[in-house]
Amino acid sequence: MSLGLMSSDLREELKLTLDLHRQALLLLNLRGFSQSLICPSCGWVPLCPNCDVSLTYHRRENSQLCHHCGHRDLAPRSCPRCGHERMRFLGWGTERLETEVSALFPSAKILRMDRDSVSTRGRRRTIVDAVRNHEVDILLGTQMIAKGLDFPSVRLVGVISADQSLHVPDFRASERTFQLLTQVIGRAGRSDELESEGGGIALIQSYNPQNRVLEAACRQNFESFYRTEIVLRERFGSPPASHLARVVFSGRDKHAVADATMKFGRILESTKPDVEASLLGPAPAVFEKLEGKWRYHCVLKA
Repeated sequence: MSLGLMSSDLREELKLTLDLHRQALLLLNLRGFSQSLICPSCGWVPLCPNCDVSLTYHRRENSQLCHHCGHRDLAPRSCPRCGHERMRFLGWGTERLETEVSALFPSAKILRMDRDSVSTRGRRRTIVDAVRNHEVDILLGTQMIAKGLDFPSVRLVGVISADQSLHVPDFRASERTFQLLTQVIGRAGRSDELESEGGGIALIQSYNPQNRVLEAACRQNFESFYRTEIVLRERFGSPPASHLARVVFSGRDKHAVADATMKFGRILESTKPDVEASLLGPAPAVFEKLEGKWRYHCVLKA
């Protein structure tokens, strides 16, 4: 992969698509310009005061936004911890991809579609109509561009950082990644006219192209994905091989929430029904703090 967000192969195919007067979709399922800012001197990262997450940097407003509770701050010019004068970008998002594509193809007509760009009523419909009327050369965005849209002139679909959704702490991560990729790949080469020109093309950028989920998605092979995935689900006792019940406790007092969750866990352990069941936790939730409330959970598997 090149130093930019797009590989040389993707840039070449994008140029060819534009030369053919066809359209392209670019998927990056992360909003903002970068996932966060970071101080290169002391490693400080700005966090949301209400949630246990970093703030996403949005360059256009020079602001930092929490995508969970909506908290917004101005981006700091220097590190408030050590005073280092220049913050750096950590990760990337659709705003940064838009900036890179615009620099590479300054004459192309580019639109971005994500929750930030379609926040006003009717904006999504305006963007969709513009693409269908061929007023747009490149549409880039998050999963919004992957589902339920039919653009006959789309020759190229490019997926940036396909790996990132595979490594979230959820047993459905592989399934959701496979669904998203097969949906967005299906946007390319949908018209008879494109078929006569050789059809559409999809390029998926990955640090692990041999991954079974990505390989099955590239081949649009649901049966191959299912055969492997169902074996893993059964081995680890995940649905549909089992049922899960998750109980979440939340509140302003962290110790009270943790204590209540522990007590509830002990009750579950002492009153489990006469079936094979197991208790996971009690433990902090993946996002331990959201909207000012601490969160703990228990998961019962049976």
